[in-house]
Amino acid sequence: MGTWGDGPFGSDAAQDLLEQLEESTLADRRAELMRILGAAVNRIDGEEVLPDEILAGVAVVVANLPAGAELPWNEEVSGLVDWLPEADAGQLRDSALEALETAFSPGNQWWESWVDQGDRARMQSVIDRMRVVLDAAGR
Repeated sequence: MGTWGDGPFGSDAAQDLLEQLEESTLADRRAELMRILGAAVNRIDGEEVLPDEILAGVAVVVANLPAGAELPWNEEVSGLVDWLPEADAGQLRDSALEALETAFSPGNQWWESWVDQGDRARMQSVIDRMRVVLDAAGR
């Protein structure tokens, strides 16, 4: 698996997750997002979730919140902004924010994997924009 872009969907793992979610029922989609976000926060033994899956899962939640509907990377996935009812996205908001904070805290190994400073800065911008949307949805 590889990372080939500096957006939330720019990796093989993210694309695999998106394909799975797109083919899922609403109930299964919600359950899979809850599993990914929960595993990111709770670090459940035996439950390995890749950082790229967490990032993509958070981006799906963000895309389905009112303030996240117009983010540029949403255009990469057909119909993404309609994958969750707003109420479901709102219920996943706290878990998404906590997963973002846990999995992508400054200085962790994931950040060190970004060799190019420009790519790292663009990814920081992506995460910051998602954080703003999640914060706004909590008000």
